[in-house]
Amino acid sequence: MAGNASATAPWRMVFDGVCDDLVLIGSIDYLVDTPQRDVDDAQWTTTLGAANGERPLTLRNCANVHAYGLRIAGARNVTEGAGALIEASTVVLNDPEFSDNRATVAGGALALTPGGGTPAATLTIIDGLFEANQVQAADGTDGRGGALDAQDGTTLILDGTRFVRNVIEQAGVAGVTGGGGGLHSDNATLTATSAVFAGNRSDSVGGGLVLRGQNGVVSMRHSNISGNEAQELGGGVYLEGTRSNVVLSNSLITANYADIGGGLYTQDALDTAITNFSAGYNYAGDGGAVWVSNGSPRFDDNVLAGNTAQNSADTIGGTVATMFNLNANNNVTDAAWAGFFGTNNLTADPDFTQGYYLNHTPGSLSPAIDHSQTFQSDDASIMLQNRFTDAAATEPDTGALDAGYHYEAGSAGVADRAPAGDRRRGSRARTAGFCFWRRQYGPAAVVPIHDRIFRPAGDGSIHAGAR
Repeated sequence: MAGNASATAPWRMVFDGVCDDLVLIGSIDYLVDTPQRDVDDAQWTTTLGAANGERPLTLRNCANVHAYGLRIAGARNVTEGAGALIEASTVVLNDPEFSDNRATVAGGALALTPGGGTPAATLTIIDGLFEANQVQAADGTDGRGGALDAQDGTTLILDGTRFVRNVIEQAGVAGVTGGGGGLHSDNATLTATSAVFAGNRSDSVGGGLVLRGQNGVVSMRHSNISGNEAQELGGGVYLEGTRSNVVLSNSLITANYADIGGGLYTQDALDTAITNFSAGYNYAGDGGAVWVSNGSPRFDDNVLAGNTAQNSADTIGGTVATMFNLNANNNVTDAAWAGFFGTNNLTADPDFTQGYYLNHTPGSLSPAIDHSQTFQSDDASIMLQNRFTDAAATEPDTGALDAGYHYEAGSAGVADRAPAGDRRRGSRARTAGFCFWRRQYGPAAVVPIHDRIFRPAGDGSIHAGAR
């Protein structure tokens, strides 16, 4: 550990090499440098600070490191990984919180880098929160990962982790080699389950996240990408150069904004699989829900509803483009949509009831019910066993697979909201539900504002359900 032991001097911790089997408990905060009582968790934690321009925590060439209740806030003016740098190390963070950290190039809160040592860089984050972190990139530098930057050769595992209100601010003209208001992953191995990307912003591409690189291996399931904004491409997600080893499934892409590709933008993506998404109420100049630029991603069993493309004259013609804003710049026609991009995508009104549940009322069933001609709901390969599309959650989806997003059991109505008085931001209770954001873009007359799009609850909890 490096630093000064005086009462007024901040601290920073640097571990390099002699750090195997390390356990960290507590916080690192720029503003506080004395032990403090954690009222929420009712235990003593040690809070340490880092001076301006110094990173609070560095883990390099460390194996089997575990951290519990780590809090890192207020780090400033660090090139990459303002809050923490994890390099050539295997680390597990349980219930961490990174907030208000600012880098100048990459990883406003945290950077994961391969380094040249052993072990390989592997980071697991369980029930984490990354909130209000920033990359403030200079002109000529493409900022990466407003909260987290995972570099080539690293492995990142996210379980119930949330990225909220993180930002990339780009001075001058922004390029497209960076981006990712919440997360930037470049040829990394990423596994994300029950992740939330909400209210993040990028001055370039990928308001919520960027996934790029033909060697990247990505599995993202049961997640929510809502209310994010990119000034250029891919308000929710920006995919570039990805291949068949990238699978995005059973997630929500809602109320995102970009100049092109409000929900999702793909560039040179080949056989990337996008299945059982509900993409609703996204907004863009062109391609309200999806814009495909070259490549041939696969879309199967998705629901696309209520998206808006302001420049409708520039979209491909016909019902699909006009109502649901699917778009491509490679002359894909409406008739070719199913065969070229995939199968069983629903572009009729899915008849949502509350949240993004489907109407299961006898006699007026949603057309998304039993829509798939490819999958049965109990097919282990799609990992949707025991998940629901009806608000009552009386029984899981059975038989032919319903199109679109499937909820976890117990998340009907406003369930899965953190219990009253629970201020532990990384608690599991906050991760199962979802947050639907109400956004306002441009003239109100052309902006879809849906009565099932929500802001977070006043206590910051993330939840789903009806008003």
